[in-house]
Amino acid sequence: MTAVARRIAPTRIAPTHLREVDLSRPAWRFIAEVIGDETGQRATVNAADFIDAAAVYLETGAVTIASEVLKVAVTDCETGLTHCFSLDFSSGEIKQS
Repeated sequence: MTAVARRIAPTRIAPTHLREVDLSRPAWRFIAEVIGDETGQRATVNAADFIDAAAVYLETGAVTIASEVLKVAVTDCETGLTHCFSLDFSSGEIKQS
């Protein structure tokens, strides 16, 4: 786990409007990518929910962090539902945007 992900991970709170996690399944599959990035930095990740997928995406090393705030789109591979997040590295917060 990267230092940035370690700082953000303890502050994650699963929003109640996101789908419930099916604990009988090991993980959901998501595609995560940086919003507004023309290099196509995206990855398929396994995670418990949308917020966890954003944090796991950071840990993959596929992301080049060029500023204090990174916007990430996370799409559920099964439903196509997408949630967008702002990851603030200075405060360690993940906010749905």
